[in-house]
Amino acid sequence: MKVRNAPAVGLRVMAAMVGVFFLSMGLNKLTWFADSNVLMHKFDIFVKGAPPATQVYDMARAQLRSGATGAARDGFQNFLAQYPADERAGDAQMFIADAFAQEGNRAAADSVYALVVTKYKGDAVVSRSLWKRAMMLKEAQQVDSARVLFKQIVDRYPRSDVGPLADEMLRTLRKP
Repeated sequence: MKVRNAPAVGLRVMAAMVGVFFLSMGLNKLTWFADSNVLMHKFDIFVKGAPPATQVYDMARAQLRSGATGAARDGFQNFLAQYPADERAGDAQMFIADAFAQEGNRAAADSVYALVVTKYKGDAVVSRSLWKRAMMLKEAQQVDSARVLFKQIVDRYPRSDVGPLADEMLRTLRKP
């Protein structure tokens, strides 16, 4: 038996797979075509199942670095949903806050930074989240509130990477 038009059959099968893919993943995902890496990643998940944690995390970081804050937030939220106990979960949550901050949504960023401080125990991620909250408050001219957070960093995390910076900021913000 001879198969006629094998390329046409292959294209029809591929078109059907793409159709099923978009129906199952949601038609509102057409923006994935703007970045072929995102589209291929999503298609791999659809075909193969969930990727390893490092792949999900690294892709979200790349999205954040490239300025695709919405895609980065989605990526980190997927990471947290799939790998909530991963050692990078606190960092992922903090990067969600960073994405909100980059978008200018200070209220959402502050809320997520506060979540990091209450939910995660790692000194580095907690001290950095406190630092970022304090800096946002300082920029918003809420100096007294910022001073409280800088003091928390100095008292609880003096040896963290932001401990000396917080100490210096406290000296700078001293009341006259």
